[in-house]
Amino acid sequence: GVATLLRGSLRRSHNKVRISVQLINPDTEAYIWAEDYDKEIADILNLQREVAEAVSDALQVNLDPVLRDQFQKQGAVDPDAYVSYLRGQEIMKTSSGDPALLARSVGYFEDAVRMDPEFALAWVGLAEAHYEYLYWGRGRIDDIAPKVRAAADTALSLDPDLGEAYCLLGSLAISEFDIDKGEQLLRKSLLLRPNYAPAYERLAVVVSAKGDFEEARRLVNKAVDLDPLSTRYVAGLAYESYMHEEYDVGIEIVKRYLEFYPGDNYLTWHLACLHYGKGQYDKAIELFKSRTITGAENNWMLGVTYASAGQTEKAQEILAFQLAKAQRTFVPYYIIAALYLSLDQPDMALDYLEQSVQSGNEANFLWGVIHAPDWERLRSHPRFQEIVEPLFGHLMDQ
Repeated sequence: GVATLLRGSLRRSHNKVRISVQLINPDTEAYIWAEDYDKEIADILNLQREVAEAVSDALQVNLDPVLRDQFQKQGAVDPDAYVSYLRGQEIMKTSSGDPALLARSVGYFEDAVRMDPEFALAWVGLAEAHYEYLYWGRGRIDDIAPKVRAAADTALSLDPDLGEAYCLLGSLAISEFDIDKGEQLLRKSLLLRPNYAPAYERLAVVVSAKGDFEEARRLVNKAVDLDPLSTRYVAGLAYESYMHEEYDVGIEIVKRYLEFYPGDNYLTWHLACLHYGKGQYDKAIELFKSRTITGAENNWMLGVTYASAGQTEKAQEILAFQLAKAQRTFVPYYIIAALYLSLDQPDMALDYLEQSVQSGNEANFLWGVIHAPDWERLRSHPRFQEIVEPLFGHLMDQ
């Protein structure tokens, strides 16, 4: 069970901030320790260090020395820049890939670095917000990669030991199909920030692509342990369960977390995918439709499930919508390939898979193609092997 609860609050009055922290015995609800901290908001990062050290002392544990060093490197921060940074973080973490929310997040980080160009973590936030467009398949890498790289490089010019920035550069390398460089940068990130959850999540992508699903699951579990409030990392566990065809395991994990985050968009998506993988198409359709806000035709996995359930006409309607949408905005070729595959049109599926590979935009979709159960039926096809060989040939036998 839980030995100690940490409760805290933050109040701001003009340029002053007060943080109140309490450690509580969960069985008796008695206070074990409590303290208030008052500072100028410009000194908020030093205040964070003081609080972290005080809590670790009260719990009689050691504060991560790498984290302590990072706190000490950060000087005063412009108060308004820090507020913009926090707003950008909050919107980015809850965006679920919504382009409008991602744009707002980018705007807040841009405000933060404009108000305080020396604020290294705000540059990391800006790089992360741009990277989210790639993570969610919302843009072309030629447009996005220079923005991610520029912001991350600026952060490193301000603090060469900023593990978060190396994580972003590693993530970008993976998106550019350079898996070895990505792994090197992500491991460097973890040397500098051993408790940085996003680096574990993204390193899991690398080892999963190499076929080591058990290590991938361990890495994602580590990310969940470090940031148990993030449903994104729980979704990563669901993804690994799907790739390993352990559908019941994944369903149990997602259901457990949905009790705490009912209706969560990303978790519901993965739960639907797991039921689809298990062949429970009616349940998958119900779940996919429950999370479709902008219209069922936007949900490509719903189309895949319709096709697998024999509801061909509905699947074709979603395919037609995606093809029309691609004429006016960015739609990953992989999505259309998956729809043709589900409709048992292998030649068209391979045509679009080839375009997906050639585009250079869709690594976050494609890393799973050599292991995903959906593509098993084409994996021995000579043309499939010819398409994926240039990018994944060294991984095919792993």
